[in-house]
Amino acid sequence: MSYTREMGFAIQQASKAHGVENRLSETLAITSQEVQKLFKGRLFLTGSDLEKVSALCGVSAESLVNPDLIDYDAQVVHCM
Repeated sequence: MSYTREMGFAIQQASKAHGVENRLSETLAITSQEVQKLFKGRLFLTGSDLEKVSALCGVSAESLVNPDLIDYDAQVVHCM
């Protein structure tokens, strides 16, 4: 489960950095609530959806799947 949270955090950071956070729901055809679930690692993406997100954010899919965890560890509070 932490893997999906890490990827969700990477997607959130990349979408914010490139100013496309508000376009994720349109790109993935999901609601804004589902986008929030994605950021928290509670919504899974297909491979094609991951490619769409990486193209939208201007980053590689690999950087979303295997993110640098320094920012994640500094900002995310683990509840378990």
